[in-house]
Amino acid sequence: MQQIAYSGQLSSVQSVLFGVLQGSVLGPLLYVLFAAELALVVDRHGLNLHQYADNTQVYISTPAGDAEAAVRRFVSLSGMAPPYLAADCQLVSDEGRRQLRSAYSRTCVVRRTCSSYGDRCFASAGLTLWNSLPAHLRQTDINFEQFKRQLKTFLFGR
Repeated sequence: MQQIAYSGQLSSVQSVLFGVLQGSVLGPLLYVLFAAELALVVDRHGLNLHQYADNTQVYISTPAGDAEAAVRRFVSLSGMAPPYLAADCQLVSDEGRRQLRSAYSRTCVVRRTCSSYGDRCFASAGLTLWNSLPAHLRQTDINFEQFKRQLKTFLFGR
């Protein structure tokens, strides 16, 4: 027999025909048998899995740093960022050199660095990431909410 209490209310008593009693010695063994192939199914679909005791989480991941860096660059190039962030973002078209095809694709000037540490700094890595985004994400006619939604779609699709 089983009864559920929720918000101070009790359900009617129901007989339980199947299942494992809580606290039963067989509980953990039956759960392991039930969940044994779950990791294979999740992996087959390109997802990730965390299992702990009787809890299972299926998730999709993408490097958080990529999303954050791309959002900061969008904010900087849209004039919504503080000056210390915007100062690092210079578009190829604003540089004053001869006009290249890249001048019309909203690509940023990436300064050369002398080490792999310099390549990973925000000023360099963020701009390199921005330049690697599809052209439709770098356009001026896209608003912040559209950018975030399309960026998630792009990053999860990689």
